Amino acid sequence: MKQHDHKKKIDVVIPTRSPADIEKGLLEAINNEPMFNKIIITEVKPLSKARLEGCKKASTEWVAMFDDDMLIPPNWLQSVLNAVDSKTGAVATVSRQHDASLDAYYNVVSSFYPVDNLDSDPRIGNVLIKRQLMLNFQPTPVFTGEDQHLRGHVENSGYLWKTLPYIGVTHMRRTTINVDTGMYYKRYRYYNNFQLLRRLSARIILGSFTPLVSHRLSTPFNLWKDDVKFLSGWLKETIKST
Repeated sequence: MKQHDHKKKIDVVIPTRSPADIEKGLLEAINNEPMFNKIIITEVKPLSKARLEGCKKASTEWVAMFDDDMLIPPNWLQSVLNAVDSKTGAVATVSRQHDASLDAYYNVVSSFYPVDNLDSDPRIGNVLIKRQLMLNFQPTPVFTGEDQHLRGHVENSGYLWKTLPYIGVTHMRRTTINVDTGMYYKRYRYYNNFQLLRRLSARIILGSFTPLVSHRLSTPFNLWKDDVKFLSGWLKETIKST
């Protein structure tokens, strides 16, 4: 299969509420990679449209998009480029959150099966994508679930979305889970009933073991608090749509 020309430059898009929020380590990693071209920082609101607006200002065939709170390893670009072929539309990597409770849960789950190899979530916070695909993208009016929506667009356009195993990408801020999150996942069908049941079952059962890793009895309750909010939103949207 035809591989990406590794000599071509790649523009970078960083959507943010404020340039001051961008992790310095992210900017350093980008500036230290000679294949990265210009950095496009976009403050368009809502954030669901910021990536699109940033890509409109880009000029390269492929664009790298990062959340402003990401940290990437020096080999990030080389790793994703190695996965590109003629059928590929986007390549992302598994990322971990800089949060004690989530890290403990991740370690518990990993003891049962290789999460890094099986995690196929889109991971829009660190992704290399064909610019033309972004230009044809119609983002949702909300930020929640945008990654699922974008992957669907890529696949419906006839390309593959690839999610690589963990290579060192870290999400420095904890993802906010609230009632609205559950509502949007139900409304835009990001989860079906089976996926919801699987998520809640895993968090309840495996979350019970997290104190063995974190040495804190409060860890599972921190996780379950998010799940209660998520389920409340899901049920609220279900009732609303009936």
